[in-house]
Amino acid sequence: MTIRSLCITEGADRPTIEMFIGMHRAGIKLTVVCPADHPNHKLLCNASIAVIDIPLKKNFDAFGTALLREELIRGRYQIIHTFNSRALTNGLRAARNLPVKSYRLSRHRRQPEFPGPNVVDALPQSSNRPDRLRL
Repeated sequence: MTIRSLCITEGADRPTIEMFIGMHRAGIKLTVVCPADHPNHKLLCNASIAVIDIPLKKNFDAFGTALLREELIRGRYQIIHTFNSRALTNGLRAARNLPVKSYRLSRHRRQPEFPGPNVVDALPQSSNRPDRLRL
């Protein structure tokens, strides 16, 4: 059985586009929602990936949600792969009461803050020995 995925993005960078191409080559039936004026739109078309231009102007866009729902029903997708909050809110609303799973890719632009080089000392434990840590 082939996996069918609808990827919703507004500003995909080159690594994300290459991930789409790799998923397509791996045998996943992939359709990407991407603006037609995006610089990497042509790369997707050249890789023979189905690309749809559905404008999502705001987080609760009734017109965009209706178009996404029509595409979800038509394509019988199993997964929605979203890349930002606007795509997530409209995609979840479009997939309501449909047999579709949603996946949100989240990338943090800043590095996470760690307690320090000696993490064991920063943990609120009664013993600082690694073999006696209570997790």
